[in-house]
Amino acid sequence: MTHKKFRLGTLLKLREMERDQARQRYLQAVRAQEILQQQIQQLDQQRAFHAEAARHSHAPGPVDVDRLLEQDRYGMVLEQQRRHAQGQLEQISTVVSSRQQEWAAAQQRVKMLEKLRERKEAERRRQESRQEQKRLDEMAGR
Repeated sequence: MTHKKFRLGTLLKLREMERDQARQRYLQAVRAQEILQQQIQQLDQQRAFHAEAARHSHAPGPVDVDRLLEQDRYGMVLEQQRRHAQGQLEQISTVVSSRQQEWAAAQQRVKMLEKLRERKEAERRRQESRQEQKRLDEMAGR
């Protein structure tokens, strides 16, 4: 029995490499998304802490206007950073979705070639089996 090399083996290897690269790009985008989500959570925690500190500064007694202005500016900076991070998160979410689709398409192309290889291998085995049976029939006929 001889094993013939799959004629599209090189193409299959290329498609597998493309699939692996697409998977890496997808995982990188997912990691970026996770980092942005963590940043947003941290900003939310800072805003909550800042809001609590601002409530405590409104205690009766003398008012430090500079401190109130500084707290207000810091609150606006936190809000601006959160809006910016949220915008980036929305952008990266579309990137994650498109990269996931690219990865799925690359997986499909690999599966298609693997199925073709399996069919060719099954056909080769059937032919070898037929030839072997023919050879055995000839020997039996002698």
